[in-house]
Parts: sequence; structure tokens; C-alpha cells
Amino acid sequence: QYQLGQAYEQGTGVPQDPVKAYACYVVAGANGSAESEAAQRSLMAKLSQPQIAASRALLGEMYAGGVGTPANNVQAYMWFRLAEVAGSPEAKRERAQIAAKMSEADIEAATQRAYDLLNGSEAQ
Repeated sequence: QYQLGQAYEQGTGVPQDPVKAYACYVVAGANGSAESEAAQRSLMAKLSQPQIAASRALLGEMYAGGVGTPANNVQAYMWFRLAEVAGSPEAKRERAQIAAKMSEADIEAATQRAYDLLNGSEAQ
């Protein structure tokens, strides 16, 4: 995923797409790629607010559908919540659809993770 993120960031073999690049870096980091954290920070500084919202919504979709990562409703809910906060118009609807498949405890865990990310307790 890290190499795919680099390809999207640089437009090497695929159209340049910073939204997809950021999403790939996040998933790579979740899967243990040490170099992805620096790439995430560097790219995040260059993204506009709509791109941040889009990248978070894309991550929600990836975790919801198990694309590039195992399906995980807690992670999907968290990313949709973060996308919603960043201004994604569809994120609230997507988050509600995921919530219908989750326990209250999982929703609380996802909400806490989103809160922690927004408040700097965890890396984005």
C-alpha cells in the first residue's frame, strides 16, 4: 500500500491523486509500514479541506468494504465521522449505514477513536 500511495502521490503509472495517496498511506501505516507515517504528515500538509474530507470518506469506504484492508466497521465508522467533521456531504449517511450493523460498544469505541484523532491523541 505504501508503494501504491507513492504512485498516486507522484502520478507514476496511475493518475496523480493525493486523496488516494493519503488513503493508501494510512492503510499502509495500519498494516505496519514504518515509512507511511512521515508520508502521511507530509501529504496532509498539502491537502485542501475538501481533499481531507474526501480522503477520510475514501478510508471509510475502504474499511467498510474491505478494500486494501480487512473490513472493519469500527474503523469505517471512525473515518466516516472524521470525514463528516471535515465537511464531506455523504459521510453522515454512510456513517449511519455502518452504525446499523454495529453494537453500541463498537460505536462508542469508534467515536472515541475519532475524538482522539481530532484532538491529536493519535496520528492521522
